[in-house]
Amino acid sequence: MHEMFDMYYKFQQMPKLNLIRWFEVRCTSAFIRSFLYCFNIVTWILGLVSLGIGIWLYTERTDYSDLTSHAFGAYSASALFGAAGATIIIVGFVGCCGVWAENRSFIILYMILVVLLFIIELTAAVLAFIYKSEMTEIIRLELRNHLLAPYVSEHARDSKGLRISWDTLQSKFKCCGAESYKDWAGKVPESCCDPSFFHENGSMINCGRINKPNILFQKGCYEAFSDWLLEHMQLVGAMGIFLACIQVFGLLVSALLYVDIFKRERNRGKNYQLCSRTETDSRNQRNTSYN
Repeated sequence: MHEMFDMYYKFQQMPKLNLIRWFEVRCTSAFIRSFLYCFNIVTWILGLVSLGIGIWLYTERTDYSDLTSHAFGAYSASALFGAAGATIIIVGFVGCCGVWAENRSFIILYMILVVLLFIIELTAAVLAFIYKSEMTEIIRLELRNHLLAPYVSEHARDSKGLRISWDTLQSKFKCCGAESYKDWAGKVPESCCDPSFFHENGSMINCGRINKPNILFQKGCYEAFSDWLLEHMQLVGAMGIFLACIQVFGLLVSALLYVDIFKRERNRGKNYQLCSRTETDSRNQRNTSYN
């Protein structure tokens, strides 16, 4: 009601140039709101995409879940993408609520969440690019020192899961052992055998026990697995930088909306007070004329 009264009063009181200016301000306000609506919808879509990438990376990672420690898995690309996607969806929802309600408290909350999300995304991107070499060394040590022995021992704890992970890794990346087939100490698994040598020569059963190194994959899995993981880390870094840039843009637009809401609330209060004084003066004049 106050806003309608405010509009009517401005139409009656403003000169022509000020009226044009008023239309420009109103159109600018509507544009900012519409743009921020669209921006948050795009943010939702990006959040869903990020969440989907996290799920996809997790399904790929489960094939090699026994080849990395729990500490490393907690910081995996799948966890980062999944957490970022869920957070982005929540931030987009808060932003839409703030635009719809034109509530300054919602807008402030949205801006705070955007800043926090920006810091997290930028930190993840920087760490992904900086610690690539350290990550490869961790992979090498884990593959070499902690994973081969359980495979060799038939009675080792979780040996079945490790064997499946190693077989999957070696078959997919066409590699053998951590650094070479010699890591298996004479117990080379069948997944190390190159299938191209067995198209015409029959079964691959116990092929690793044959003393013919040329039929085995020559590349070590340390190098192959490191390359695969680094590609994922680079994806994390690139996506983090992209999302951070998007969040900065959203922060600027939300700040413009906050200023616009603040100015309109302030002007509405001033106009209401002015109209109240005008009505009081008119009433006093009528009373004076009657007297």
